Amino acid sequence: MRVHILCFFGDQKYYENASKLMLWPRGINYDRPFRYRSKWIPKRLRESISNWRGSEALVCMKESSNPDLYVPLRYVKIREVELQGEYTFVHFSVEDFVRYEATYGPDHYSKAISTGVPADEKGLLVTEADLAAPVDKSASNQEADHWAILVGLLVKGQSAAFDKVAGSIFIRFIDIVDIAGNSAKRKSDRSGFALDVDTNYLLELLVVVPYASDRDLDVGSFSVGFEGPFSKGTTRKCLITGLYDRVDFSFKSANEKTVSAISILPSPVPVSVGKPPQPTFLHVPGAAIPVKVAPSASQIATRTAIPVELIAVGLALEGLAALLPITLKITAVISGAILGATGLYFKK
Repeated sequence: MRVHILCFFGDQKYYENASKLMLWPRGINYDRPFRYRSKWIPKRLRESISNWRGSEALVCMKESSNPDLYVPLRYVKIREVELQGEYTFVHFSVEDFVRYEATYGPDHYSKAISTGVPADEKGLLVTEADLAAPVDKSASNQEADHWAILVGLLVKGQSAAFDKVAGSIFIRFIDIVDIAGNSAKRKSDRSGFALDVDTNYLLELLVVVPYASDRDLDVGSFSVGFEGPFSKGTTRKCLITGLYDRVDFSFKSANEKTVSAISILPSPVPVSVGKPPQPTFLHVPGAAIPVKVAPSASQIATRTAIPVELIAVGLALEGLAALLPITLKITAVISGAILGATGLYFKK
């Protein structure tokens, strides 16, 4: 079984991809491409990688000093490969989680992947592997269990690849729902969620500090901040009151059509560790989940057809007033003005 593999180093600059991939909703485009200089791509793939468009790839975390370590996190679907001389940009949507069971270690799949990668490519970040055994996908109804196991492994791993990642607060995206509990539609092209204008929604999240007690972490309450296409009255933060918390961020969408993103703002969270306690920080990962806000069919009717009818009736009443007796004329003019004003209000 041949698999395309995209990697990042957990012990270097882009370690936060681990916590972001754990957060990212299934079937939605990642908010930035993976970017590689040519030295990280084997020569045999530098031209053919452009043919990966539309294919599946496995994203793995690696360690710069241990070329045999591969920690698979998510499957992705490559939507575009952009070649710009020395630089390659791989755009993708994030798909299935990898299946991890309670008996697995963080290196459970590592040997199966490493033995399938050509020896001279193990230190690179883009490759193909012929796998003797599959890297299993998580079924959607088991996703929550496998997510919890994997984030636990990421904070308890015993090598340099895990040290930076262990400083993350992990967030799992559950859903975006309206007040009736209906899930927001996902765009068929994976470009984001489709939201109605001027509508109340809940962003449902699970926020976890895995194995805090085992790691001698003392974590108090903290806030997670948000930005996005919200109405002016939306409070832009949620209070997290425990080591694991199920929170609903309540927001009202903008009242105008826009293409934007719901951003979870990156922020440090002060904590203490050890005995005696020493101050340190954990980090909330930043993410920008794409959304498109536009009127629904019923909202279009409310904002166009109905207002136009009200305006038309209002004008007709004002015109009719000229033909009515003086006792009815004032009533007709006032009624027409009210209907016309109401139509203009809803047509905004």
